[in-house]
Amino acid sequence: MPAAVGEYWYLALLPIVYIAAITAISRGEVHGGDKKILLGSVGLYSLVIGSILLLMTLPQINGVYTIPFLVLFCYLIFPPLFKAISSLKPLDVRLAVKAGIMALILLDATIAAGFAGWWYGLIVLALFPLSRLLARVFAVT
Repeated sequence: MPAAVGEYWYLALLPIVYIAAITAISRGEVHGGDKKILLGSVGLYSLVIGSILLLMTLPQINGVYTIPFLVLFCYLIFPPLFKAISSLKPLDVRLAVKAGIMALILLDATIAAGFAGWWYGLIVLALFPLSRLLARVFAVT
């Protein structure tokens, strides 16, 4: 087992909490969203973002590299979610779920950029166009 696994085990909680938020949102894909659940997902998304901001206080993290990826991550997840909250329509909820799933790559790129540098963040981010292409062929939600 790599030494970093023992030292940074808590990083595994970020995608778990994030995916839990997406899963909660997805409950409204068929019949429409529940405002309380969607607002709870905003809270979980905010917890993940706040945790990344807290991680930036670690000496191993370079916040200058992390911030641009984090801003792009927020830009991708929040607008569709807020639209779903305001309409509660199944289509808007599906779009919020799709945005959340697609933005998982951005979450990974944010963490990679913080720990390894902007170049590694861009390498992970390079998977995003491929995932968008695949999302046209396969159902994401």
